[in-house]
Amino acid sequence: MKPKTNFQRMVVALSKKLKPISQKQTNWAVKNLSKKYAIVSRNRTFCLECGHKWNENIRMVELTEKCVCPSCKAKLKYNSDRNIRYEDSYFAIVTTQGGMQVVRMFLFHQNFKKKQKSTYWISEVMQHWIDEDGEYETLSQPVNTMSNIYDAWSYGPLEVRTHTYNHHLRFTINPYKVYPIKCVLPIIKRNGFNGSFGNYSPQQLFCLLLKDNRVETLYKSGQISVLNCYNNRDGLVSGYWKSINICTRHSYIIPDAITWFDYMDLLRYFRKDTSNPKFICPENLKAAHDTLLKKKRKIEAEERRIRKEEARIRAELADKKNQKKYSKQKGMFFGLKFKAGDIIIQPITTIAGFKEEADNLNHCVYSNKYFNKEDSLIMSARINGKPIETIELSLTDYKIIQSRGKCNQASEYHDKIIETVRKNISKIAEIKEVQNLQKTA
Repeated sequence: MKPKTNFQRMVVALSKKLKPISQKQTNWAVKNLSKKYAIVSRNRTFCLECGHKWNENIRMVELTEKCVCPSCKAKLKYNSDRNIRYEDSYFAIVTTQGGMQVVRMFLFHQNFKKKQKSTYWISEVMQHWIDEDGEYETLSQPVNTMSNIYDAWSYGPLEVRTHTYNHHLRFTINPYKVYPIKCVLPIIKRNGFNGSFGNYSPQQLFCLLLKDNRVETLYKSGQISVLNCYNNRDGLVSGYWKSINICTRHSYIIPDAITWFDYMDLLRYFRKDTSNPKFICPENLKAAHDTLLKKKRKIEAEERRIRKEEARIRAELADKKNQKKYSKQKGMFFGLKFKAGDIIIQPITTIAGFKEEADNLNHCVYSNKYFNKEDSLIMSARINGKPIETIELSLTDYKIIQSRGKCNQASEYHDKIIETVRKNISKIAEIKEVQNLQKTA
């Protein structure tokens, strides 16, 4: 893409003045990024560094995951992937050009093949240009847009690219290694940079140091653990910024920011003063965190117990109310009992009976409050007192609506139960008719 802004045109012009990677830098990359692997195939050990093969104690190689090549004397790491063909890794060179900070990103590609010496090539895939205000522009090689991989490089010229979501992801790529000889703008040094990048990529850290005073404060004060989680926990850092500054004033370096933020939440839960160094600067952070957490869990357990007891009392009161209503509506059917061999079919007479039925057969006769259905008679079919099916009969047309066994499935006695209920529907209808006559009398 052609540069469209003055800033982009300046970056493109300055990029042409950069020198190619030197032989010294290349040698450093090979030494620090090349992988030395051994693989096992057909009971032979292969060195992927020089291509040598030899007999080795295969079991020992797989257990220790390392060996030494008898030919090139390289210390090799065992790789269980016998089909490994290549590995890619990134490294960065930090330099300056024309008053701008430059982070040059290189791809180190290493090829492997059995019985052959490993080969490599290096390609500069990105340049991140950052001015003194923290504004940046990235020149990058083209990528294969049909791939789901955001860094599938097509190996073309470095150009200004459209700022898409994937372009932003490429900006956040963190190099595996950074060339130790760095050239940094004076303003970045003034803002505290001492050579360490923490968990950040160089380009991200430089932009943050130039644009965000809080990052500068955290970096200078040595609160690296807090700095490392600044990007994904910005809200927590902002919420506890005053407490972080108090820690810094008392020379307390937060050892584990994530645990410390959890600990601060616990302090707020117990209404402790989060401005008091006595609380926020514990000598043993983990022990202090675990103590409060244990105390909170105990309180929450008691709260759950109380809620459970209150729910039980409410359920009992509701069941009593429902029992009174249910007995009034269906009490005239409670004396019914139908037998078919070992099977006894009776109406469920109590709310507790509905709950027992639901617990035994694992269905919803209790939770869905079938006892409140005015036009249905709910009966239980049992053998030796054990529920096997629950029957719902319509009191309007005297048809069996459903008959369900365990987990709403039909039992082996299903047909016999249905037949028995149908034979006795006339008795249920007689009782219902008597009830209707009493209402009209």
